[in-house]
Amino acid sequence: MASVYKRGDIWWIRFQYRGKRFEKTARTTKKAEALRYLVRVQEEVRQRDFGDRPRRTFKEMVERYRAEHLPQLRPSTQRGYGHLLRYLEAHFDDIEITRIGKAEIADLVSVRRQQGVGGSAIRRVLACLSSVYSCACGWDWIDRNPVQSFPKRTLRENPPRMRYLTRDEYERLLASASPMMRSIIALAVNTGLRRSELLNLTWTQIDLNRHEIALMVTKSGKPRVIPLTREAIAVLASLPRYPASPYVFHNPFTGRPIQEVKTAFSRALRRAGIENCRFHDLRHTFASWAVQSGMDLYRLSRILGHTTTQMTQRYAHLATRDLHRAITEMETNLTTNSPETPPSTTAKIIEWRQVWTKRPKKN
Repeated sequence: MASVYKRGDIWWIRFQYRGKRFEKTARTTKKAEALRYLVRVQEEVRQRDFGDRPRRTFKEMVERYRAEHLPQLRPSTQRGYGHLLRYLEAHFDDIEITRIGKAEIADLVSVRRQQGVGGSAIRRVLACLSSVYSCACGWDWIDRNPVQSFPKRTLRENPPRMRYLTRDEYERLLASASPMMRSIIALAVNTGLRRSELLNLTWTQIDLNRHEIALMVTKSGKPRVIPLTREAIAVLASLPRYPASPYVFHNPFTGRPIQEVKTAFSRALRRAGIENCRFHDLRHTFASWAVQSGMDLYRLSRILGHTTTQMTQRYAHLATRDLHRAITEMETNLTTNSPETPPSTTAKIIEWRQVWTKRPKKN
């Protein structure tokens, strides 16, 4: 006999089918929802007994994904996927998940393009959809992930943004910022920290004696150590510490870390007369200056926390010292290793010009 019952605040279902007992949580605090869940599970068991998969809708798939898998992702990914899941639910509605194939995904891409969405943003939508279908494959709701077979060659990624401040712009920005914003900007440019890492920085992560910051919670999930420049050390040493809050940059009324600096940063940019600059460009500034000063890409990737050096390759074109050194060595080798050193092209041009100017003129 089928029934529903409560364990604490959560309703559970139980029933028997062909001598086998089934019992599981309905994951709800409402009896009506538990009863509907009981009927659905009974139908699934009956269909499975006849070798048929239960018919699942897209909304059912997203609901389970949101309840079981989404909380395991990084907070930033949860926020991004949460928005995309709402859009995908509205687009596919109650369509059965087995009916979504290349044609339906192509229609989704076409709609996004008509809405003016770029290739990179559409790729993020497909990445979210693929994650949902991968989970559904693991639940044995479907045999394959249709997104994996969809061609993405036409969805070109936007070129990476490479805006970074010049030394003059940096000085003007510091002079135009408020005292707190000035410290945040200086640390961002001298450490390469992401905005979330910087605003959630605590004093326990900073070791001024060792001249470094130790981050245990990062975007890549791997701890990393950031060495401090003299300017960064001076900024941190000048900041006051409050026993009521462990955060370096915090709200004095709540003790919680500062959540948003967009308004203060925009005002500083406007007063400094700097255009086309975002807060994340301060991180680009650190990386660009580091490469221009001679830092190799491997060490830079460790400081920035890139999972692969391919992400750091965007700054490779700024490293020209080794190219100039190679050209100098090439010239030196050509002139010293040859037994009969030929005159340079410049010397030949000068010699030919002298001969040409001294030739007799025709009457």
